[in-house]
Amino acid sequence: MAYIFLTSNSQSLYKIAANDAEKQKIVGHFPESSYVQQTISDTDFENLRLNTHVVKIENGEGTVTELEEPMSFLTQEELNQYIEEHKNVIGRFLQNFSNNENQAQWSSYYDQLVALDTGSLSYPFAKSLEKHFQESDLPYYSILELP
Repeated sequence: MAYIFLTSNSQSLYKIAANDAEKQKIVGHFPESSYVQQTISDTDFENLRLNTHVVKIENGEGTVTELEEPMSFLTQEELNQYIEEHKNVIGRFLQNFSNNENQAQWSSYYDQLVALDTGSLSYPFAKSLEKHFQESDLPYYSILELP
């Protein structure tokens, strides 16, 4: 059993958690009034983590649905920008939560993003970066998993 967290006004996806232990890491950082929690399947969680699906919200309820068009990057610059955005978010987490128990996991993932040679990939790059990592047997995470 996995979880999604919507903003308190149920307008957008806020966080995702793979299980109860990961859920507790999230709820411990934010006031309960700042989110709405919803249970999803493990398959839905994995699809969100891979960026092959999104959460559509209607009447305050989130539904995990497949992207109408798969994520892709037309150029190396687009992929580099995506990676930089992720590095910035992860970097802030690493700096601000240096005692977090997931520090090593996220530090390693940050290093993996830094080391990725985007020049060796073919463009257009017709899948999410996370899907690429999965297919390459490398760790992959969604920044929505950050506590």
